[in-house]
Amino acid sequence: MRVGLILIVVVAACFCVLAAGEAVRRSDARESAAREAAITARLAAESEREALLAVAREEASRARKASDLLEVKLLASHESAASARRNSDRQQMELLVANDRLEKAYKDIAEMEKQIVDVSRAKNDLEQQLAELRPRPGMPGPLEPKIDGVVLGVSEKVNLILISVGGKDKVQVGYKFTVYRGSAYVSKIIVDRVEDGWAACRELTDFRKEAIREGDSVSTRVFD
Repeated sequence: MRVGLILIVVVAACFCVLAAGEAVRRSDARESAAREAAITARLAAESEREALLAVAREEASRARKASDLLEVKLLASHESAASARRNSDRQQMELLVANDRLEKAYKDIAEMEKQIVDVSRAKNDLEQQLAELRPRPGMPGPLEPKIDGVVLGVSEKVNLILISVGGKDKVQVGYKFTVYRGSAYVSKIIVDRVEDGWAACRELTDFRKEAIREGDSVSTRVFD
């Protein structure tokens, strides 16, 4: 009986040991499963974070490319603006120069028109005086004494020759002078207006051999 009791106790002890081992195994399994779940969750979280990081890197790369492109466009825009500004400055300078030239041209034209008007008036005065003083048909012209002088100025446009002799030298309207250059004959002129120290003449172009120039000699000694 004592042996049977011992066997029962031994069997019970074995069952207790087996039960405790099973409980330990189940606890270890639960802990292992929990650790595995935790590791799996961590790995999933790391994968998600890596995916988000990759997306962020891609977005940053696109943003950097867009920024570089904008910077290139901005530089090109600045260069274009600088070039346009330089062109504008050059055109403004050219416009100022053109305006200055145009203003000077207008002034020159106005001065020339004034001179033309003055010359036209002087010519009309000379023609009127010549008409009044020119000998009438059938009347002999004035007899020229010996008078020598030089040409002071020539204007071919209005056929005007100024000579260095005038009223104080007894020059009169209608007197005719022969023009010489050295010993060479040049042309003939006739007096249209007389002042004290000079006279205004016109060239008798039918007698021209050469163009009259300033500094040529004039004389009444030879006419025909």
